[in-house]
Amino acid sequence: MDNLGKVFREFRISKNYSLKEAAGEACSTSQLSRFELGESDLAASRFFDILDNIHVTIENFMDKARNFQHHEHVSLMAQIIPLYYSNDIEGFQKLQEEQLEKIITQKWIACWPEGMEAWTEQRRTGYPKLFKVQTNNSNGTIDTDIMIRRLPFSQDDAKKDPEQYKNLCTALGGADNGGTRLWWDTGRNNF
Repeated sequence: MDNLGKVFREFRISKNYSLKEAAGEACSTSQLSRFELGESDLAASRFFDILDNIHVTIENFMDKARNFQHHEHVSLMAQIIPLYYSNDIEGFQKLQEEQLEKIITQKWIACWPEGMEAWTEQRRTGYPKLFKVQTNNSNGTIDTDIMIRRLPFSQDDAKKDPEQYKNLCTALGGADNGGTRLWWDTGRNNF
C-alpha cells in the first residue's frame, strides 16, 4: 500500500476520467499527476475530493490499495471517513475513546507483572473496564462502581505519629479509606 497514487491512477483510467476531470477543483492536474507517480502526497480533504470526482468510495479504494487484505488501519479509516464527511464530532470522540480503550487495555496487560503500575493505570483512565465485586464488604466506604481507589495509611504510623497522620489526612482531602481518590485520580474516568 506504498503508492496510493498508483491505485488512484488505475481507478481513474479504468473509469475513463482525464486528469483534469479527476482533479476538479481539489488540486491542479500537475499536482494530481505527481501524486499518481508517487512523487507527492495529497492532504486528506483533497484526496477525498478527488475520489468523489471519479466516483470511487473510500472503502473500494482501500480494498484495492491493500490488495483486498484486511488491515486494522484500513478498518479505522473506513470508520473515520463517514465521520469526516458528516462533521460528526461526537462520533469522532466516541471512536477516539474506543481506540484509547484498546491502547490502555494493552498497556494494562503489559503492566500486569507490575501489579501496582497496572492498578494505577486502571484508576487513572478507567480502562480496562473491570468486573464489579459481587460482595462489597467495605461498609460503604468504597463505591462498588469505581472500586478501591487507594490503600489506607498504616494504622501503626497513625499511632506512632498522630500529628503527621492528621496532616496526611488533611492533604488527602478525604477519609483515610480505600474509597478516597488521590490527587491524580480526580479527573475524567471511564467507569
